[in-house]
Amino acid sequence: MAGLSKGFIKKRLFIAVFSLFICFQLTIFVLMHFTDILPSRAEFFACAAAFVFAVAFVLLRLWSGDFDKRSLFVAGGLFLAAVSDVFLVVLFQTLNHNELYLCFGVSFFVLAQLCYAAFIHGGFMFKHTRLFKADLIIRGSLTAFMLVLTAIINGLVLKQNMYLMLISIVYASQLCTNIVFAAIKISLSLKSKRNPPSRTNSEFSRMLLFLSGLVLLLLCDIFLCCGFFGAKFPINFEWLFYLPSMTVLTCACTLGIRYKGSGIR
Repeated sequence: MAGLSKGFIKKRLFIAVFSLFICFQLTIFVLMHFTDILPSRAEFFACAAAFVFAVAFVLLRLWSGDFDKRSLFVAGGLFLAAVSDVFLVVLFQTLNHNELYLCFGVSFFVLAQLCYAAFIHGGFMFKHTRLFKADLIIRGSLTAFMLVLTAIINGLVLKQNMYLMLISIVYASQLCTNIVFAAIKISLSLKSKRNPPSRTNSEFSRMLLFLSGLVLLLLCDIFLCCGFFGAKFPINFEWLFYLPSMTVLTCACTLGIRYKGSGIR
């Protein structure tokens, strides 16, 4: 009974922290998009909060006796995304519109995507070496092809900041590759017959949640790209998709926790 009581308390604490996170993010989202109370750059703090809560979820997993090192990659990616937002939202928009800030910001987003790739393949790459090799080949080939194509188009037509264009293409290539292999991972988890049903369902739900976050991030980037080339929209679609994407990616740290000694999951 003592073990059950301890596990019960841990689970309740986790639910409380998770509920606080969702309420905080939802409040910022509503205030940002449906009122004039907060300025647009205030959403940066909500994105930074995603990293803080992700770390809290990792620590709670450690305390629960079910430490998951894969969650560290999500927390690391969210940290890098928060650093990127410092350059893109705070420095670029507040101090001056120096494109160097944009370059640094996108570079940190590339590193964040590599962290997400590690999450996707964590505990999986050695069991399915062909999948990991396919990832490396496709990721490298797509990035190289898009870099060459972008350099040619930018040099002949666009004539924008070359480094910014190239690093943006590297980022887009990493994001699209992550989406593809997250979907493949979901497909493999559904087809798995050897794992216990609860473990399979947990992995499926977790990766589905993670894939949803990446797709929301892709939608954010599509509208951001359209705006960069002069498209006008009635609302700020970039932020509309960005904050939910950070929230959903953070929630991927929470699924499948086992509460040691309690039988609670």
